[in-house]
Amino acid sequence: MAWTGDAWWVGPSGEAIRARAEARGVEPAAAALELLEAREKWLQAIEEDPYRLGFVPSIWLVAWAMVDWPWCPEASARALAKRTGLDWPGWKARCREALGMKIPVRDLLVMGANRSGKTDFGAKSTQMWAAEMSGGMALFLAQQFQQSALTVQPRLWHYMPGEWKRKHMGDDWYVHYKDLKGFSDAQFQVPTGTKVVGKFYSQEPKDALIGCEAGWAWADELVPEEWVSELGRRLASRKGKMLLTFTPIEGYTPVVKGFLDGARVMRSSPAYLLPRDGGEQLPWVAVGLTREEWRARAAEVRAGRLPTVPASRPEDCLAWADGEAPAEPPEAAGRVFERAPRVALCMDPHKAVVWFQTSDNPYGDPSELISREMGTGAERVRKVLYGIATKSRSCKFAEYDENRHTVADAAVPALGINYCFLDPGGGRNDALTWIRTTPEGDYVYREWPGSYRVFGVGVPAPWAKTSGRRGGINDGERDEGAESFGFGFLRMKYEVARLEGWADWEKWARDVERGDLEDGRTPDEEEMEEWDEENGARERIAARWMDSRPAAQGRQMGMEVQTLLDLWNACGGWDWQTAPGGAIEEGEGMIQKALADGTLHVAESCRNVRFALATYTGKDGQKGAVKDWIDMLRWFYKLGLSLCGGVDPLEVGRVWGREAPGAAWVANRGRVMAGGGGRREMAVMSRRQGLPPEQNRMTMRAGGRVLAGGGQRGMRMKWR
Repeated sequence: MAWTGDAWWVGPSGEAIRARAEARGVEPAAAALELLEAREKWLQAIEEDPYRLGFVPSIWLVAWAMVDWPWCPEASARALAKRTGLDWPGWKARCREALGMKIPVRDLLVMGANRSGKTDFGAKSTQMWAAEMSGGMALFLAQQFQQSALTVQPRLWHYMPGEWKRKHMGDDWYVHYKDLKGFSDAQFQVPTGTKVVGKFYSQEPKDALIGCEAGWAWADELVPEEWVSELGRRLASRKGKMLLTFTPIEGYTPVVKGFLDGARVMRSSPAYLLPRDGGEQLPWVAVGLTREEWRARAAEVRAGRLPTVPASRPEDCLAWADGEAPAEPPEAAGRVFERAPRVALCMDPHKAVVWFQTSDNPYGDPSELISREMGTGAERVRKVLYGIATKSRSCKFAEYDENRHTVADAAVPALGINYCFLDPGGGRNDALTWIRTTPEGDYVYREWPGSYRVFGVGVPAPWAKTSGRRGGINDGERDEGAESFGFGFLRMKYEVARLEGWADWEKWARDVERGDLEDGRTPDEEEMEEWDEENGARERIAARWMDSRPAAQGRQMGMEVQTLLDLWNACGGWDWQTAPGGAIEEGEGMIQKALADGTLHVAESCRNVRFALATYTGKDGQKGAVKDWIDMLRWFYKLGLSLCGGVDPLEVGRVWGREAPGAAWVANRGRVMAGGGGRREMAVMSRRQGLPPEQNRMTMRAGGRVLAGGGQRGMRMKWR
């Protein structure tokens, strides 16, 4: 009998044969024969029904968990329950929580290394959708028909339930497949009533997708950005899901950019083929083998023997649900390697990225592929063996790193000096940014409009999205979040008062029905004009700044001409100043330095600022879609407001005339940055040792100048 080779269910080892012989009380030869026959029977069952049986890499289960996939192959579900004690719904929920996911995603990009199993994952997922759903439509997409017939459709046929292969036709279903030609008309309908239809990127997307109200779409390799956009619209009415499988040979394409710009890597692993310490690559560790196993398998393959060592042992991704990290192999101890991303959450919470590595798929012969690619250079290894797309350096802020510069909202320091910046809208929404500075770091802690509910509007869409213009080298394009809500000056004052917790807003809100509040009810204009941050606020703002160009523009108001700055300040209760102009490049350089120094941080909820930092190129000039958010950062640094960079605050004592919790700083050549807010003069008592009492007393105006008594640089005021 000729024994079938297999990359995962390998031949029995000598140790296994000896154990079997001892347990059965038979000769080793007989024990070996029993093990081989059992293996052959299992492989035959898999061949007959790969839909229900067969090898399922643990990274597939992670990917299915991320999209809240309703189904899990029976054999995998049993193994999962035995390993974790959880059923499929329980485990996938735990997995998402461990990955920091607040909601399941709708669109999943699988960045796959060569032969990493991404096409098999897409094919099996599509067949599962067809088999388990009752009616509806699923789509599979490829570059052109011939490519689909040679690569995509054979895998769909492979994973089709065996009983449907044996009988091709029923009263309301039809499956007809031929090698090299694929399915008849690149489509089939299964007994559940689900119709599975192939489409091709060589077609015009709007024409090709007319009438395609699908619940599932799988696009394989190099899908154009316009197809992704059109698919999203077609899936929306059915609350459908989209899977993109992609090897990044073409690099950072617009589609990849749309997922990865601003994305946060939540899980990574050592890239043992990309050493950073000048040491040797560790190919055997990269596929989960020991050096001895690596050599033994190579010898078995050369001799034509049935291997007793698998082609790879994929990373145990099931352990991710418990937050576990793989143990460091002895050969890697003390070594330094690049980190290969495995899971990333995108700026859009409905999108995510998973990386399939070569070692995840033993059937791709990872040992042979790695041996062939090891000497081709780091850039190619990243693409071919780890599925990593290298970002173009056209972005202005090359130092920006989502994982380094993004912080959880709860991690933003509670104490600091707060500033508010405004880029007024002209046919679009106003854009506002709040920045808190401390001696340790600067934090963008809020933006408007943001990823939170605006009463009467709902949760706004993102301000901007990626664009394929000029090969993706651009500043993106405006999205729905930038479209004007029609808010006037007083409604914007209402928004600021609500977000900063002005006492006047909170007093009014307590007397309003919750339903009216959520519907966008606001006070009378006369009442809002009386609101004043000086009457108390949960959050003190040291100063407010707006773009100097629109601020100076005049508007005819009755018999007078008033500037935009005058009109904002006419709302009462706050003071706005004009931000500095000057060379754009100077401010951009300051942002880049803060990123390089690691002192600029952005709260996770500030998705528009994060997207702007990841996307901005400056190529679109004054009309760039994300320039508004970059401008406000520039003003902050050009005004010299940052407390980072050597400022040594000194504690001071009681604040006369006001009792308030928190802290504030005096810095930058005596200019008062905080400590009281608004326009009221205040006196503080320094606790600086060695100074007479009269020099310890200062009178100051928040947001203004030190009026008397010292003006020491870097003095911290602590309210008691």
